[in-house]
Amino acid sequence: MCDISSTELTASTEGSKPYRVSIWDFSGDPFYLNTIHHFLDSKALYLLTFNLSTYRTGDFEKTFATWLNYVIALNNQVKLLVVGTHADLLSLATIRRIGSEVDSLIKRHFSSFQENIQEKIRTIESMENIGSYMQDQLKHHVNTLQSFNTFIYSKHLAVSSANYIGVDALAAAITELASDVALFPMGLRQIPSLWVGVHDTLETLAKNMRIPIMQIDEFQSELIIRHGMRTMMPEICTYLHDTGAVVWLLNDEKLKQYVFLRPRWLIDVIKTLVRDDLRCLEYEEMEDILISRAVLKYR
Repeated sequence: MCDISSTELTASTEGSKPYRVSIWDFSGDPFYLNTIHHFLDSKALYLLTFNLSTYRTGDFEKTFATWLNYVIALNNQVKLLVVGTHADLLSLATIRRIGSEVDSLIKRHFSSFQENIQEKIRTIESMENIGSYMQDQLKHHVNTLQSFNTFIYSKHLAVSSANYIGVDALAAAITELASDVALFPMGLRQIPSLWVGVHDTLETLAKNMRIPIMQIDEFQSELIIRHGMRTMMPEICTYLHDTGAVVWLLNDEKLKQYVFLRPRWLIDVIKTLVRDDLRCLEYEEMEDILISRAVLKYR
């Protein structure tokens, strides 16, 4: 369903420092949409991949639109890098044709979204009497339109895992975008030296916990005891989340009370519970499985 990895990328310019990139793979199956919405962050760069060799004109709605609509609904903005795979199976001319078509369809899709919002605004404004509910709807649509923001990388990228063509170009594109302060103003931020020790503390805490979950107040208190910086703690925790070191779901009223010290562990839990190949189990049977795998501590 999902996997997490990280790597370092370095710009080609002399003296450039490496970028630590955290990569979250959501597999692309719509079956998992309801379980991953917490991880689709407006601060992220989205790599939307598709199989060039099976793409057909008219496939856009089922191949791209579902994911684009979902990300827009959650964040009202998206920074997009479209990547075609299986490039070794097609000619360069065909790859360019498909890339141009997909780029055009995505831009048209975003334009249609804006036009639909504008039409809803015009419809409400044309009403003689606008009740409180419609006033709220009008305010929502206006705010949506004002905050709607999209970015699509201009180059058509095509890769192949069979012979690794295009991989260097993809890495270069990610590095280029990561260093763009207009897109990612925090990407080149200088981290205070005092924050470095927080990572070591985090690793120690996570290593010693069978179930690496802490209440956020407890986690912050632990960091304050070891490092001080009380007033900076919310900012530090946000930084840890944004860089993929922890998962702190600040926008969820219930889950924001907790911090997951090992994102990989959290993903493994979700993968255990939500699978498209999982047979129907009785509650007690599922409970036994989760306890045996240390997902649950006790009944």
